[in-house]
Amino acid sequence: MIEFLSIRQFFSDRVLQLNASLRVNQGDMIHLTGHNGCGKTTLIELMCHIQRGDVSMQIDNRPIAFRDPAYCQRINYISLNDRLPEYVCVGQYLAHCNASMWPLVSELDPKMKIMQLSSGQRQKLRLAKLLDQRPYIFLDEPFNALDASAVDMLSEYFIQLQQQGITLIYASHISGPSTKRVNCEEIISIQ
Repeated sequence: MIEFLSIRQFFSDRVLQLNASLRVNQGDMIHLTGHNGCGKTTLIELMCHIQRGDVSMQIDNRPIAFRDPAYCQRINYISLNDRLPEYVCVGQYLAHCNASMWPLVSELDPKMKIMQLSSGQRQKLRLAKLLDQRPYIFLDEPFNALDASAVDMLSEYFIQLQQQGITLIYASHISGPSTKRVNCEEIISIQ
């Protein structure tokens, strides 16, 4: 279980603050939602220790320091902003990815360079990096740029991960029939 006891980040014009504690149990799925610019990405990056902020958290009642190796080795973070190696071929990139995600990218030509792909195809490659052996997965805007069939496939994969006891926390302003099938324990709206 991860507990985020307090989270604050200061900006020049405002403060992002989560006053209530957030308890995430093994296998939970949490959807952070809100309009563009409300702080979803910042919150995820604070939880993943990518950004330093005023964060108090613990795992199994053990306090976690910023960039604690024991915590960082248990998480996987994927963002729409993750840079991809432009001059690498799709096949080379997929050789280092999770094989269970390959149906998501099956239509891609393995000989194509990543720089030749559309934004939706690049997002599928980012998602192929999911490592289901890590107990905590954080995703920032995983449904962006995906077509309806890819959203369906990703939603089904989320359900499979949840059944395996993997914890998912994802930020997205997209919701619809496919994403509603995903059984979230909690939907947190950020204003």
